[in-house]
Amino acid sequence: MKFNLPKIKIPWNRKFIIAFSLMTFLCIQAHEFGHQLIATILCETPGYMTFAYANIGGECSPIDEVLELAAGPLVTYSLTWFGVFLLLKHRKYALLGCSLIFANTVLDRIIFGTLIGDERNIGEFIGHPFVVLFVVILLVLPPLLIAYKSIKNKRKLLVFLSFLIIPILATGFIIIMPDTFFLFNPLMENESTFPIPLVFGIPIIVIIVDVIVLALFFGKYVQFLLPNKKDVKE
Repeated sequence: MKFNLPKIKIPWNRKFIIAFSLMTFLCIQAHEFGHQLIATILCETPGYMTFAYANIGGECSPIDEVLELAAGPLVTYSLTWFGVFLLLKHRKYALLGCSLIFANTVLDRIIFGTLIGDERNIGEFIGHPFVVLFVVILLVLPPLLIAYKSIKNKRKLLVFLSFLIIPILATGFIIIMPDTFFLFNPLMENESTFPIPLVFGIPIIVIIVDVIVLALFFGKYVQFLLPNKKDVKE
């Protein structure tokens, strides 16, 4: 089967960077909400979700815990492959699709997911961590290869590596570290003294920020992830 792979010039301008950053944030939230939703459905009480973490709130069976662990990565991989679909099948949305591949920080699933994250815990549960690692690599490498081949910027490798690595570093310093110290750890230590109201286990500040980012992205910035005709070649 042959695919007509578009060649995309990724813009390096302020509006695109803002749009891509908002998309990356929303992809992270979708990952965590996948955990939260399944934990709430399968376990006795709602779990806890912050900007960067989701945790089971009540008692769960071992298989339910695995399903909760798998829910977040499943969302991430689904969004990534949806990006591949847009890139390969819809010329108008090729830049959006390519951006979606990078916005899900899929390299992070290999580096951290299989070392300390969801995929590692799933691998330990089934007793075959290397099988899980192999599956993750199969899910991650094809989208990255397709994204790389689609880029037509002059400094192709630099552009690819920038969008591959910088989002991981940025989310670590801007989202994960502050969340760990100011939201997730205080919430886990003592919910009764946690100063922020919770809605189904989610701090209200998380819900407010998510709604604002959703409104900004779909109301204003998503248009900057749609390329001009001159920036896409068949």
